[in-house]
Amino acid sequence: MKTCFAAVAALAMTVSGAVFEEELTCVRYEPGTTFPFRCWAADGLKDGEGALYVFLEYDAEKARQTLVPMMDDGRIPRGLCVCLSSGTRKAGREGAADRRMRAEEFDQPGTEFPNALVEEIVPAAERRLGVRASRSPDLHFIAGASSGGIAAWNACWYRNDYFRRCYCNSPTFSNMRGGNQLMPLARKCETRPIRACLTCGTDEPDYFFGDSYLVA
Repeated sequence: MKTCFAAVAALAMTVSGAVFEEELTCVRYEPGTTFPFRCWAADGLKDGEGALYVFLEYDAEKARQTLVPMMDDGRIPRGLCVCLSSGTRKAGREGAADRRMRAEEFDQPGTEFPNALVEEIVPAAERRLGVRASRSPDLHFIAGASSGGIAAWNACWYRNDYFRRCYCNSPTFSNMRGGNQLMPLARKCETRPIRACLTCGTDEPDYFFGDSYLVA
Protein backbone atom coordinates (compact mmCIF):
# COMPACT_ATOMS: atom_id res chain seq x y z
CA MET A 1 0.00 0.00 0.00
CA LYS A 2 2.83 2.44 0.83
CA THR A 3 4.43 1.64 -2.51
CA CYS A 4 1.16 2.42 -4.27
CA PHE A 5 0.82 5.79 -2.52
CA ALA A 6 4.45 6.60 -3.32
CA ALA A 7 3.88 5.84 -7.01
CA VAL A 8 0.81 8.09 -7.13
CA ALA A 9 2.69 10.89 -5.38
CA ALA A 10 5.61 10.55 -7.79
CA LEU A 11 3.25 10.74 -10.78
CA ALA A 12 1.59 13.87 -9.41
CA MET A 13 5.00 15.52 -9.03
CA THR A 14 5.89 14.84 -12.69
CA VAL A 15 2.71 16.34 -14.14
CA SER A 16 2.96 20.07 -14.80
CA GLY A 17 0.32 22.75 -14.97
CA ALA A 18 -1.82 23.98 -12.09
CA VAL A 19 -5.58 23.69 -12.65
CA PHE A 20 -7.53 26.93 -12.32
CA GLU A 21 -11.29 27.10 -11.76
CA GLU A 22 -13.03 29.98 -13.49
CA GLU A 23 -16.48 31.25 -14.44
CA LEU A 24 -17.48 33.41 -17.38
CA THR A 25 -20.75 35.14 -18.22
CA CYS A 26 -20.87 35.57 -21.97
CA VAL A 27 -21.75 38.92 -23.48
CA ARG A 28 -21.65 38.61 -27.28
CA TYR A 29 -22.62 34.97 -27.84
CA GLU A 30 -24.92 33.05 -25.52
CA PRO A 31 -25.42 36.46 -23.79
CA GLY A 32 -26.19 36.27 -20.09
CA THR A 33 -25.22 32.59 -19.90
CA THR A 34 -22.63 31.69 -17.25
CA PHE A 35 -20.12 28.93 -17.97
CA PRO A 36 -18.05 27.24 -15.25
CA PHE A 37 -14.74 25.98 -16.63
CA ARG A 38 -11.36 24.74 -15.47
CA CYS A 39 -8.15 25.26 -17.37
CA TRP A 40 -4.45 24.47 -17.21
CA ALA A 41 -1.37 24.85 -19.38
CA ALA A 42 1.60 22.52 -19.67
CA ASP A 43 4.99 23.87 -18.68
CA GLY A 44 7.53 24.74 -21.33
CA LEU A 45 5.29 26.18 -24.04
CA LYS A 46 7.43 27.73 -26.75
CA ASP A 47 6.87 31.52 -26.87
CA GLY A 48 3.85 31.03 -24.57
CA GLU A 49 1.85 29.35 -27.34
CA GLY A 50 0.60 25.77 -27.64
CA ALA A 51 -2.01 23.40 -28.98
CA LEU A 52 -5.56 23.71 -27.67
CA TYR A 53 -7.50 20.87 -26.05
CA VAL A 54 -11.17 21.45 -25.20
CA PHE A 55 -13.11 18.81 -23.26
CA LEU A 56 -16.87 19.07 -22.75
CA GLU A 57 -18.10 17.72 -19.41
CA TYR A 58 -14.78 16.15 -18.48
CA ASP A 59 -12.67 16.35 -15.34
CA ALA A 60 -9.76 18.78 -15.78
CA GLU A 61 -7.47 16.98 -13.36
CA LYS A 62 -7.96 13.65 -15.16
CA ALA A 63 -7.26 15.39 -18.45
CA ARG A 64 -4.07 16.86 -17.01
CA GLN A 65 -2.88 13.52 -15.63
CA THR A 66 -3.55 11.89 -19.00
CA LEU A 67 -2.33 14.51 -21.47
CA VAL A 68 0.80 15.93 -19.87
CA PRO A 69 2.75 12.63 -19.82
CA MET A 70 1.84 12.25 -23.51
CA MET A 71 3.13 15.76 -24.13
CA ASP A 72 6.34 14.95 -22.25
CA ASP A 73 6.81 11.85 -24.43
CA GLY A 74 6.27 13.85 -27.59
CA ARG A 75 3.17 11.90 -28.61
CA ILE A 76 1.00 15.03 -28.71
CA PRO A 77 1.88 18.74 -28.89
CA ARG A 78 2.28 20.68 -25.66
CA GLY A 79 -0.52 23.07 -24.99
CA LEU A 80 -3.38 24.34 -22.88
CA CYS A 81 -6.58 22.59 -21.88
CA VAL A 82 -10.07 23.95 -21.19
CA CYS A 83 -12.70 21.71 -19.56
CA LEU A 84 -16.21 23.09 -19.33
CA SER A 85 -19.80 22.18 -18.71
CA SER A 86 -22.87 23.62 -20.34
CA GLY A 87 -23.98 27.06 -19.25
CA THR A 88 -26.71 28.33 -16.94
CA ARG A 89 -28.88 31.36 -17.59
CA LYS A 90 -30.23 33.19 -14.56
CA ALA A 91 -33.97 33.38 -14.08
CA GLY A 92 -35.58 36.44 -15.60
CA ARG A 93 -37.85 37.10 -12.67
CA GLU A 94 -37.91 36.55 -8.94
CA GLY A 95 -39.00 33.11 -7.82
CA ALA A 96 -38.32 31.46 -11.19
CA ALA A 97 -35.72 28.73 -11.67
CA ASP A 98 -32.41 29.24 -13.43
CA ARG A 99 -32.29 27.66 -16.87
CA ARG A 100 -29.79 24.97 -17.79
CA MET A 101 -28.69 25.55 -21.39
CA ARG A 102 -27.28 22.10 -22.21
CA ALA A 103 -29.86 21.21 -24.88
CA GLU A 104 -29.55 24.53 -26.69
CA GLU A 105 -25.75 24.52 -26.58
CA PHE A 106 -24.87 20.86 -27.10
CA ASP A 107 -27.72 19.23 -29.06
CA GLN A 108 -28.70 22.11 -31.31
CA PRO A 109 -26.71 22.60 -34.54
CA GLY A 110 -25.56 26.11 -35.33
CA THR A 111 -22.89 28.69 -34.67
CA GLU A 112 -23.93 30.16 -31.31
CA PHE A 113 -22.14 27.81 -28.90
CA PRO A 114 -19.06 27.32 -31.14
CA ASN A 115 -18.78 31.10 -31.41
CA ALA A 116 -19.02 31.45 -27.63
CA LEU A 117 -16.18 28.94 -27.31
CA VAL A 118 -13.96 30.61 -29.88
CA GLU A 119 -14.69 34.26 -29.19
CA GLU A 120 -15.25 34.36 -25.42
CA ILE A 121 -14.50 31.19 -23.42
CA VAL A 122 -11.12 30.21 -24.87
CA PRO A 123 -9.84 33.82 -24.75
CA ALA A 124 -10.88 33.99 -21.08
CA ALA A 125 -8.85 30.84 -20.39
CA GLU A 126 -5.88 32.28 -22.29
CA ARG A 127 -5.97 35.42 -20.17
CA ARG A 128 -6.17 33.41 -16.96
CA LEU A 129 -3.27 31.17 -17.92
CA GLY A 130 -1.14 33.86 -19.54
CA VAL A 131 -0.62 31.75 -22.67
CA ARG A 132 -2.07 31.59 -26.19
CA ALA A 133 -3.63 28.83 -28.23
CA SER A 134 -1.80 28.15 -31.47
CA ARG A 135 -3.10 30.11 -34.43
CA SER A 136 -3.24 26.88 -36.43
CA PRO A 137 -6.73 25.28 -36.43
CA ASP A 138 -5.03 21.93 -37.06
CA LEU A 139 -3.75 22.16 -33.47
CA HIS A 140 -7.21 22.78 -31.99
CA PHE A 141 -8.88 19.62 -30.60
CA ILE A 142 -12.31 19.26 -28.99
CA ALA A 143 -13.91 16.18 -27.42
CA GLY A 144 -17.18 15.18 -25.82
CA ALA A 145 -19.55 12.29 -25.20
CA SER A 146 -23.25 11.90 -25.91
CA SER A 147 -24.62 15.43 -26.32
CA GLY A 148 -21.05 16.68 -25.83
CA GLY A 149 -20.05 14.47 -28.77
CA ILE A 150 -22.40 16.16 -31.18
CA ALA A 151 -21.30 19.54 -29.78
CA ALA A 152 -17.67 18.65 -30.57
CA TRP A 153 -18.58 17.82 -34.17
CA ASN A 154 -20.74 20.94 -34.34
CA ALA A 155 -17.73 23.07 -33.37
CA CYS A 156 -15.58 21.53 -36.11
CA TRP A 157 -18.30 21.86 -38.72
CA TYR A 158 -19.51 25.39 -38.05
CA ARG A 159 -16.17 26.86 -36.90
CA ASN A 160 -13.88 24.89 -39.18
CA ASP A 161 -11.66 27.96 -39.35
CA TYR A 162 -10.79 27.28 -35.70
CA PHE A 163 -11.48 23.61 -34.78
CA ARG A 164 -10.32 20.77 -37.05
CA ARG A 165 -9.75 17.84 -34.68
CA CYS A 166 -12.47 16.13 -32.64
CA TYR A 167 -13.30 13.00 -30.67
CA CYS A 168 -16.99 12.14 -30.42
CA ASN A 169 -17.94 9.36 -28.01
CA SER A 170 -21.49 8.03 -28.62
CA PRO A 171 -22.55 11.35 -30.19
CA THR A 172 -26.30 11.99 -30.25
CA PHE A 173 -26.78 12.63 -33.96
CA SER A 174 -30.50 12.17 -33.41
CA ASN A 175 -33.49 14.45 -33.62
CA MET A 176 -33.33 16.02 -30.18
CA ARG A 177 -32.85 19.48 -31.64
CA GLY A 178 -32.08 18.76 -35.26
CA GLY A 179 -28.85 16.80 -34.77
CA ASN A 180 -30.06 14.26 -37.34
CA GLN A 181 -29.45 16.89 -40.02
CA LEU A 182 -25.68 17.07 -39.52
CA MET A 183 -24.57 13.87 -41.25
CA PRO A 184 -26.75 14.40 -44.37
CA LEU A 185 -25.40 17.96 -44.41
CA ALA A 186 -21.82 16.64 -44.37
CA ARG A 187 -22.60 14.41 -47.36
CA LYS A 188 -24.13 17.28 -49.34
CA CYS A 189 -21.41 19.88 -48.73
CA GLU A 190 -17.85 20.26 -49.96
CA THR A 191 -15.23 18.32 -48.02
CA ARG A 192 -13.86 20.16 -44.99
CA PRO A 193 -10.48 19.60 -43.29
CA ILE A 194 -11.72 17.72 -40.23
CA ARG A 195 -9.96 14.81 -38.55
CA ALA A 196 -12.55 13.02 -36.41
CA CYS A 197 -12.69 9.88 -34.31
CA LEU A 198 -16.26 8.73 -33.66
CA THR A 199 -17.03 5.80 -31.38
CA CYS A 200 -20.26 4.19 -30.22
CA GLY A 201 -21.36 1.06 -28.41
CA THR A 202 -23.44 -1.80 -29.79
CA ASP A 203 -26.13 -1.14 -27.18
CA GLU A 204 -26.88 2.49 -27.95
CA PRO A 205 -30.34 3.99 -27.27
CA ASP A 206 -33.13 3.32 -29.75
CA TYR A 207 -35.81 5.83 -28.85
CA PHE A 208 -38.21 8.34 -30.36
CA PHE A 209 -35.30 10.69 -31.21
CA GLY A 210 -33.80 7.98 -33.44
CA ASP A 211 -31.45 5.00 -33.29
CA SER A 212 -28.12 6.30 -31.94
CA TYR A 213 -26.18 3.23 -33.12
CA LEU A 214 -27.38 3.48 -36.73
CA VAL A 215 -26.89 7.23 -36.87
CA ALA A 216 -23.36 7.12 -35.45
